[in-house]
Order: sequence, then C-alpha cells, then structure tokens
Amino acid sequence: MTVSLATGRTGCHAGWGEPAACRDSGQDANCARDLPWPRPRLVMTAEGIEYRLTGVVWHPDPNACAGPVSWNQALAAAASIGGVD
Repeated sequence: MTVSLATGRTGCHAGWGEPAACRDSGQDANCARDLPWPRPRLVMTAEGIEYRLTGVVWHPDPNACAGPVSWNQALAAAASIGGVD
C-alpha cells in the first residue's frame, strides 16, 4: 500500500534539511505538490477524529488504553487493532 500525504509541501529536503530534488524522491512534495489544506482540517468519523491533511485518525477517547504502559504493552495493543505489523 502506498500512502501520499496531502501536506501541501512544495519542496523536498535531504537528510539534514538542505533542499534536494523532488523527482522520484518519494517525499510528499513529489507526490502531492501544491494541494490545498482541507477545510475543515479535523472531522469526527465513526473511527474517531480524522486529521484530513494526513489521514491520521485519533481515537475519540483519550483514556481508551489504561496507562502508563510499557513499550511492549503499547506495541501489543497497537498490533491487536492492526496498527503495527
């Protein structure tokens, strides 16, 4: 699966932030150049709160997982809902 982030970025950068050529870079400025920011940027969906700029969805209940948890517990929780391979 390929994901293109619609961030509106217009330039690409190398590892330390210096400008770099976008062609075939795989960076979002190469894939989704000059896209406008969505309005509204946040929407409530059946899955949670979606940030429409990137497609990231947050669970609507900030306390859905009891915390604090260990790193391994967090990875296991994410894997159980399909968030980590």
